[in-house]
Amino acid sequence: MNIASVLAGLACLPVLALAATPTITSVSGTAQTGQILTITGTSMVQEDRTNWDPWFKITHPNASGMEGASPAADGYDTAYSPPNLEYVSNVKLLGSKSMHLHDQGTYSWPTGTGRPYMVWPQGAGNQSGLPKDVYFRMYTRWNWNEWPRNGGSQNNSELKYWWQGSDSHPDAENAIFWNFQPNNGSAPAQFGYEASGDSGGYRLMANIPSGPIQNNRWYCIETHAMLDQGGVNAPYVLEAWIDGTQIINHSASAGIRTTSAGWAMHVNYWAMTSAFVGDTWDDGMALSSTRVRPASVIEIGNSSDYATAAKVYQPPEFLSDTSSQFKANLAGLGAGPYFLWVTNNRGERSAAISLVSGGPIPLSPPPNLR
Repeated sequence: MNIASVLAGLACLPVLALAATPTITSVSGTAQTGQILTITGTSMVQEDRTNWDPWFKITHPNASGMEGASPAADGYDTAYSPPNLEYVSNVKLLGSKSMHLHDQGTYSWPTGTGRPYMVWPQGAGNQSGLPKDVYFRMYTRWNWNEWPRNGGSQNNSELKYWWQGSDSHPDAENAIFWNFQPNNGSAPAQFGYEASGDSGGYRLMANIPSGPIQNNRWYCIETHAMLDQGGVNAPYVLEAWIDGTQIINHSASAGIRTTSAGWAMHVNYWAMTSAFVGDTWDDGMALSSTRVRPASVIEIGNSSDYATAAKVYQPPEFLSDTSSQFKANLAGLGAGPYFLWVTNNRGERSAAISLVSGGPIPLSPPPNLR
């Protein structure tokens, strides 16, 4: 068999067959809370797009990582967004760019509006052709000098993060708003949803695992909602995860309408003062018929046994297959020793690597080698 035949055969193999477990070759930096550490290795992301919506996989393949020439070039509908919505390279998580949204000024109900930008999978925003389960994932980073206050009615006081459902008012159709709960002007500490037609609870909020939103930190936000297909999908599960930790798992009495339906990100925020200045970055957006999961999860624990160690999620600064950066958080882990793991998007986890102040403990060569 010649080499050309072997390579041709490999090219036909499913992507999953070529997946590999993450391997960490080195970690540089000081193992101390607040310090930036850099991991070098292989297969640390391995993004699995098998069940992603064709809008991201085929029609707009650069849209997930915000890697095209512009938001409009990647298919994002920016008609309702300020003109300074842009791709930038100075702040990014995956690849070479992220989506940047700058906003400022007074927003109050009913005269103010938020600053959404939208994506319409399947071309026209009609969800009737989608599977019953719709999973969403996006990484978001904020730098805001103030946050929404508890003002106005229930439907206009939140930081509305992600919307899916009818393009009419959510009280008139089955729709889902995923919101951050206002916190008297402080950074939000809860995330959840409000939904129409749900007798089991119009509104449900849960604590963010790491506490109130911190500026200049990437958060991985995932949601799961089900489409209403004539009642055949009931009960309609609603789920949410932040940084890979599930915070909501609720059975609703109604799903999302499948007609005249759309999607929107950063829909609005209210009760802001004239002093408000906010910058928001997004990266790694995806829609799928199965859970998307974080692109990569970095954890530090106090034991080399992953199953029994106390572990702390490490907020990423940059993620790729071969090089990732994170800001160390050792809260609750004591004085060490510390051990680090990387779990890629396919759920494959690296072996533990031991950390000391200044970097990893060098591994001794295996015995009895000649």
